[in-house]
Amino acid sequence: MNSKICRVLGQGLAILSLSATLAACGGSSDADSPAPASTASSQGASPSVSGTPPTTVAADNHYRFRPTVALSATDEPVSFSIQNKPTWAAFAVSTGELSGTPSTPDTGVYPNIVISASSGSTATALPAFTIQVTAATLAPSPSSSSSSSSSSSSSSSSGGTSSSSSSSSSSSSSSGGLSGAGSSSSGASLSAQTAALLTYLQGLSSDSRHILAGQHTSYWDSNPMDYVSTLQSQTGSQPAILGTTFSAADIPKFGLNGSSENGVALSNQWLAAGGIVQISLWPGNPHTLSGSQSDTDITCSDLLTAGNSTYSNWQGYLAALVAKLKQINGPVILRPFVETNGSWFWWGSQCSASQQAQLWQQMWNYFADAGVHNVLWEYNVNAGVGNYTAYYPGNSYVDLVSWDSYPPSSSDAAWYNPLAALGKPMLLAESGVISSSPPPAYSGNTDDLLQVAKANFPKLVGIVIWCQTQALSEQQGDEAFMTDSAILTLADLPASL
Repeated sequence: MNSKICRVLGQGLAILSLSATLAACGGSSDADSPAPASTASSQGASPSVSGTPPTTVAADNHYRFRPTVALSATDEPVSFSIQNKPTWAAFAVSTGELSGTPSTPDTGVYPNIVISASSGSTATALPAFTIQVTAATLAPSPSSSSSSSSSSSSSSSSGGTSSSSSSSSSSSSSSGGLSGAGSSSSGASLSAQTAALLTYLQGLSSDSRHILAGQHTSYWDSNPMDYVSTLQSQTGSQPAILGTTFSAADIPKFGLNGSSENGVALSNQWLAAGGIVQISLWPGNPHTLSGSQSDTDITCSDLLTAGNSTYSNWQGYLAALVAKLKQINGPVILRPFVETNGSWFWWGSQCSASQQAQLWQQMWNYFADAGVHNVLWEYNVNAGVGNYTAYYPGNSYVDLVSWDSYPPSSSDAAWYNPLAALGKPMLLAESGVISSSPPPAYSGNTDDLLQVAKANFPKLVGIVIWCQTQALSEQQGDEAFMTDSAILTLADLPASL
């Protein structure tokens, strides 16, 4: 789209103490905070794995440790295994994450826990560590209230499990609580609602009605819902997916340049209506702070190395994103580096494929450490540019894949096929009927676009049409598009979402 620039301790009955038997561990009272790293002795093996578990966690609070892995030069897939896993914990083989919530009956010692990583014929392991669960008496916290508001606060600040009403449980899930939580295909810890959305998306492509209709908001208009409202008046239907963003008004210097829409409010409005939200990010330049995503004056390595202003600015942006995402009352699909293979934004212009993958992993880790549990991660490329999987950060970090095409055609197989091979749900994250932007109104037929997609992209589960005059309501064929037998609209989404 180069031309469009379109998380006091909760109440608890036990305290969990962890000690590394072959590594020096620093104390910590925060189970979700990163601890001083200790590097595994890999004896030259690949991959290289490092990390030290947190040292304490209050009972009934969520404990999580995920090691850091550096991929081998050949970037072979990495898988994890564990020996002597505590009975109260879960383990993710895709990321090495050990997580769970111990309670008083779990009091005892869990020795010689070993987390290993393997890639191809090589393997390495972190030092063995022992987990001891000891009983303790803690005063009840005010956050134990069963009301919806207090449960939401407790969940988002401490990662505690909600035990209140269904409305409270929903609030908890959306703001970071882990009641009924699951794991994403990327290995991330998800709220129950977010996990349900992922499961739904993963099963769509095998259904006859499998393409979610989507519409981007009018990012630069005073009423960002203009096109959605017009579409409803013209067809009687609303899209299933609403495309939103965080604007420059939401996050100064980093939000979408020229836009003043309220991404949190729009996302919550659509979620309350039962819809699906896709949030696209076009961050302004973190070096110059010009506010422009097209400003390419930046050294990408500065974003990956602490000790400079560019890194500090970028970390501030990540903190702002976390704050915004925790205000959203449900799951979102996050498209963080739009059109990652293109050269028109600073990340595509000045960051190598390896650096972009590291930036993605850095953001993923930051969100995980901050207790964000309502995000599904969408990898996105632009049609016709090449290098469609070169920037891919790895299956452990991605839930969906997508491409942008104006308009899609049978030749999109050149990028559809390598993306489909990644085995993730697929979206057309941006699309429109005419290659020029903005095109003349009513000069194309969006239903033609849909028929091409149906004929050529069988694994596609959603099409999110761009705004401006590419919008569904601004081109011909909107009613045929919204009533097609393969299309799912807002009214067709299951209430369980």
